[in-house]
Amino acid sequence: MKINKTVWKRISIVSLLLLFIFTIIYSWKDQPVALPENPIGEAIDSSKVPLEGEYKELLDELENEQEDNESEEDKDDNEKEEKEQEDGPEEKDEEKEEGNKDELTEDLNDQIERKSGETSEESNEKSKDSNAYKDADGNRVDKESPNISLDSETNDNSEENEYFTTTIKDGETVTESNYEFRVIHKENDYKVKKTEVLLNGKVVEKFNGKVTLDEDENIIGVKVTYEDKNKNTFTVTKTYTVYFVSDEIIIITNLDDGKVVQNENFSFNAEALLGDETIPLYITHNGNELDVAEDNQYNVVLQEGENEFVLLAEARGKKAKSTYSIVFEKKEEEIIIETDVENETVADPTYSFYAVAKADENQIDLKATLNGDTIHDDGGGNYSVTLNEGENKIYFEASHNGNTAKASYTVIYTKPDGGKEDEDVEQTIKLRINDLADGQTLKNSVHTFNVEAINDDGSRLTGQDVSISASNNGESISPNWVNDAHVSFTMNVQDGANNITVTAKDQNGNIGTMNMTVQGEIAGEGEPIGHVTLSLEATTIGLGYLIPPTQVELYANERGSETIDRVFEEYGITYEYTGTHENGFYLSHLSMPGLYDTKPKVPEDLAELVRDIADRFDEEDHSSDSLGEFDFTNGSGWMYSVNSTYPNVGFADYYFKEGDVIRIRYTLALGADIGGGMPGMDFGKEW
Repeated sequence: MKINKTVWKRISIVSLLLLFIFTIIYSWKDQPVALPENPIGEAIDSSKVPLEGEYKELLDELENEQEDNESEEDKDDNEKEEKEQEDGPEEKDEEKEEGNKDELTEDLNDQIERKSGETSEESNEKSKDSNAYKDADGNRVDKESPNISLDSETNDNSEENEYFTTTIKDGETVTESNYEFRVIHKENDYKVKKTEVLLNGKVVEKFNGKVTLDEDENIIGVKVTYEDKNKNTFTVTKTYTVYFVSDEIIIITNLDDGKVVQNENFSFNAEALLGDETIPLYITHNGNELDVAEDNQYNVVLQEGENEFVLLAEARGKKAKSTYSIVFEKKEEEIIIETDVENETVADPTYSFYAVAKADENQIDLKATLNGDTIHDDGGGNYSVTLNEGENKIYFEASHNGNTAKASYTVIYTKPDGGKEDEDVEQTIKLRINDLADGQTLKNSVHTFNVEAINDDGSRLTGQDVSISASNNGESISPNWVNDAHVSFTMNVQDGANNITVTAKDQNGNIGTMNMTVQGEIAGEGEPIGHVTLSLEATTIGLGYLIPPTQVELYANERGSETIDRVFEEYGITYEYTGTHENGFYLSHLSMPGLYDTKPKVPEDLAELVRDIADRFDEEDHSSDSLGEFDFTNGSGWMYSVNSTYPNVGFADYYFKEGDVIRIRYTLALGADIGGGMPGMDFGKEW
């Protein structure tokens, strides 16, 4: 049969084209070619890229298999060749060649993945250099992803967390199968190319912030591929274990079995869950059942040695029990007495010192005595006592948890006049006592009074190397506080006569003495003993009387802080304070209805003086609903006077008596504007 020219022409063109293709392939076959940066990615792009290294043998094997397959198919192909030529040989050859490419690519990818799995440990070690991982699907992860974020504040210096961390709690047990977590990339110079999450060895497709856990143990893997500034890629992998237990009772606690502690006071948390439901948990400590804690926090006192905790929960036919042992090893406490008392000789009978006791840096109670009599501090470890002439024994003792510390000192007081009797010394110092008078009757069992030392012209000497002491019926009265204005004393009043002696001496031997006798008619605890006059004043800021002078009933042995508390409650006044109603009470702020109905206005002459001495003064700078310290200026606050004298102790340490006049006044200048400033600091006028 004669073949027309057109067919021959087509056959010649196809033959030349096939000869050219196989010549190129043959010329590449034995040429050494470097491994591409990403064999997986390159294999996807081209099935004919020659490989070397561990992947080349895969390609050789695949080509051999392809040749075998082609030889088996040759016979069938020859039988169909004539038909294919009639249908268009060029088109069929091109489809066949393209199909071979696709099949080779698919087989190569499968085997490379298996190969990569077999050598994953080695590949991880070489990942930075080999660029073994690359985002094949082209997806980009950035800051806008809801499950991937950059965190510049993450502070994790461990090497394994250099690139990213997660919110997964490794080793935790959960009762919900839907487990949510976030992958947190740390801010650095690397670009995130791809983030993969694996659950029990399987890649989680389209991770959206949660995975579905299997029953019992689950291994969660997070694999992140990064790219550095040189376009090199590397992969970092972290794995976690999370346990999912459904429909089982779980006891959650921070008890640590076998833990050794050195503090007998022990706290722990514990709760029981059945699914999402909290169920009752019963706990025993050394066989004794503990009260149920609503907040799941338990506090116990451990016994020395081993302590057994049994946690038991039962519900819906299920039961769970856990046992823990906590060992309490009693630590020998070190008790320290800190004081500035020394064995010394002094010429001043008024002796002030500091002393506190501590056990392992925690302050504890300290017992202090002077010549066998108990003495008390001001609540902050400060003492002030009156020494007897000659030797004085100061003794300290502190105990805690069966341990005791002791300390003793000897302080010798020698009179500055060489030991002359007081009556032989000229009385050159005058004494002024405003709240105690000769012949007075006292109904309280305690009484507070203040003493000033003055010279002939009435100028204060208190604080100018002058010591003041007092006694009642020969018993020394310890001073409450000493400052340049006066010395305050609180004495125990005895039924009947109280013979009070007050003495002042200076370094030059000058002396002043005052003797008086007051009668004690001690009332029963809480009995009415008379009245005082009390007022609350804010005249320095133009608000006048907040409480006008008012008669207030007084009760036996009532502290000043308790008296004002009754009055303030009656007037609807709420207040803030430091210290307690029993010790160190200081009135800091108060509020009352209509407090600022009138706008505060500081008198101009007072405002000018305050500006001169204050670091800060602003008439608009005050609390909106209260009045107290640091409003308007840094020297503001509440002070009180009793019979025109400003005590140097707080309300809690002052006991009012029948007839006292008490003025609680607001100052802008540490008392200088109300007659209560330190010596030489008063403005010479009261507002």
